[in-house]
Amino acid sequence: MRGNHSNTILEVAVATCGPEGAERVAAMGLPRLHGVGYLVSWQLSDTDIASAVVPDSLTSRDDVRVVTLRGLGLSRNRNNCLREACGELMMFADDDLRLNPEGLAEVIETFRRIPSLDYGSFRFDSDVPKQYPPSAPDGTPLHRLPRGFYQSSVEVVLRLRNPDGTPAPASALRFNEDFGLGAPRYTAGEEELLLRRARNASMDCRAFDITTAFHPGASTGMSMSPGSLMARGVCAAVEYPLTAPLRIMLTAYRLSRQQGGRFLPFLGSMARGCIEGYTSHKLRRYLGGKISQPDNRPLLTIVIPVYNRAGMVEDTLRSIEAQTLSPLRVVLVDNGSTDGSMEVLARWKQRAATPDFQITLLEESRPGACAARNRGLREVDTPYVMFFDSDDTMAPGHCARAVEALQANPGVEVAGWDVLCRKAGGNAFKARFSTRNALWNNIQHGSMATLRYCLTTALARKAGGWDTACAAWNDMEFGVRLLLLSPRMIKLGGKPTVFVNVHPQSITGTSFARRSDLLENTLDTIEDTLAKAGRTDAVRWVNLRRAILAGLYTREGATDKARRLMSVTLAKEPSRRRRPALRGAMTITARGMRGAARIFRLLI
Repeated sequence: MRGNHSNTILEVAVATCGPEGAERVAAMGLPRLHGVGYLVSWQLSDTDIASAVVPDSLTSRDDVRVVTLRGLGLSRNRNNCLREACGELMMFADDDLRLNPEGLAEVIETFRRIPSLDYGSFRFDSDVPKQYPPSAPDGTPLHRLPRGFYQSSVEVVLRLRNPDGTPAPASALRFNEDFGLGAPRYTAGEEELLLRRARNASMDCRAFDITTAFHPGASTGMSMSPGSLMARGVCAAVEYPLTAPLRIMLTAYRLSRQQGGRFLPFLGSMARGCIEGYTSHKLRRYLGGKISQPDNRPLLTIVIPVYNRAGMVEDTLRSIEAQTLSPLRVVLVDNGSTDGSMEVLARWKQRAATPDFQITLLEESRPGACAARNRGLREVDTPYVMFFDSDDTMAPGHCARAVEALQANPGVEVAGWDVLCRKAGGNAFKARFSTRNALWNNIQHGSMATLRYCLTTALARKAGGWDTACAAWNDMEFGVRLLLLSPRMIKLGGKPTVFVNVHPQSITGTSFARRSDLLENTLDTIEDTLAKAGRTDAVRWVNLRRAILAGLYTREGATDKARRLMSVTLAKEPSRRRRPALRGAMTITARGMRGAARIFRLLI
């Protein structure tokens, strides 16, 4: 049933459930007020939904909308209200509240008076009095929860739209559906996590001394059930990470005194919740994302090609699941694996996917990482894309810092960083991204390697995607085409947040001579691209790279391949003055010395 809410300023979202739910809402006596509308989200089972009948007292009103929802969970029901919202403001209500008309009018006036306000926490009266902190006329900032305060949903009002109709920051908020009544484990705490999410996103959150409703009995936040106590432990770990263990001990002691000698059960439930609050990647991702589009769509997609990585890919997936950026999208492309990788990916998707952590699983029959990446790129619908490999890992804040850098620098199309490469023997070295002399550094040092940057999706598509004819050094070739478009780039400092595992089975590989045909084909492709772009200077840089590659062949004992490639290299160089420099670069590299590119750059 759809009412007319075109003039609604404050929409009161009433969550109800069960066959008698609509009758309970009708009994609330919803007051008729200018600028106030009501959205009733009625949660029903599959058997009840067909016979559900909305009472005439609701259907006859043009300020009431009723929508139905299958399934369980109060947080899921409230998220349905957020999806269905059409007013500027949304207040949450239970189906046993008695609303205060004067309080609702004051809520509207408060949000009009404070244009920056995103999240308002108001008050309700109850048979079981609740203690509230003192409030200033313009509200008390909720940078930290006041002592003894816990948030209830019926106190929360969010600004979803600005007066001009554009989405407001709080329109991106959603309740965590693992918490709240009907959730399998944590039967409370969803409101405090929502507030924490809003604060982490730098929203203006304040508490006001305005009473909006009367609520009979105690709220679920005061329940002593194991699920509610575990939720308390989670919230303590989130809000007070350093002092949470002491706090839950004191809380358990206080509750045991009030309830009569149940200290250990109380403490045990809260301790389990506290531990899970410390360790849950899923919860960290929900709370930690500071960047999101107003309509809660992801800003970034990670594209990962996978081929026969059943024994390695889980480390990669765990590191991505631990990302604090939310929402986030991941596109996995299986490239014809025969070792069960597809099953590993499917299990992970089934377990880890949430509305804020979207996982798409695809298959690409054409062999090669480039074909798989292009398949993934076609699915990307976010402003930014990051390509990643299936045997490497990233630190939890990696995606967030990449997106934050791009958002903070309008017009920048590439954000790059150094990565830490780890060899099997335990040695590690830093591989660098460079914005200075970027084309030179990419050709000589592979500075545009796949894992060293994030870019706009538009730039990736403008460059033409990945060249499927290049089976090795394809990231260098893709990087050349990107750089020829002269994108604006920035480099992020700090410690590396990407960790590359260098091993014989990696996409990068460790042997040059074994891949000689593939590597030389890519260099030929790059040379043709540069020649067509009129970059004759960069064409000479490619020839220097050939000479260095010939030296690497020699170092690996493939002298025949080295002589053949060096002959081709010298034949491509028309200047007798430059040929000795090419021979010198080959000789220095063959003897295990480093720096040939820097030494001979001025002579090429």
